[in-house]
Amino acid sequence: AGGSDDSPTSVAARPLKTADDVKTKVVTVTTPAPSPDQAPGPPPLSEALSEVEGQGYDVSDTSTYDASEPVAVLLGVKVPTADADRELAFFFADGRYLGTDTKDTSAGIRLAYQTGSTIALDYELYEPNDAMCCPSAGSVTVRFRWTGQQLVPLDPIPSDSSGASPSRR
Repeated sequence: AGGSDDSPTSVAARPLKTADDVKTKVVTVTTPAPSPDQAPGPPPLSEALSEVEGQGYDVSDTSTYDASEPVAVLLGVKVPTADADRELAFFFADGRYLGTDTKDTSAGIRLAYQTGSTIALDYELYEPNDAMCCPSAGSVTVRFRWTGQQLVPLDPIPSDSSGASPSRR
């Protein structure tokens, strides 16, 4: 890895169109449209899995994806990987893919908990001389909040530099 940009790669939500923005003469509505203050939740799991797999990642555990919450997450492992796990957290809300937790991968990520619009991830931490099998610096929890506009980390994301003490590699 080795990148220094640990900011989330989120995408701001597009503003909803109002009736004034759409010029049509005849409108046929077969299902009620959601009100502007009721944003849809994440897309169906099958769509989320297609997005993650389309970026070259495998998801081994779909239990992290809770489509009943405002935001959902899937943890993906880069394939193929020869030496170590290269993981990203993929976030979904408003019926679409938002982005990943960081630009560069991490060696180990777990879902810590989810409460409404907040998802907390645990990152395994390594000391510079640790083997990839054996992180010795514990873990750190980083909370991410979906504001309805963007995904915001509420805690510092550990470095991915293998020389940092500690790092998420």
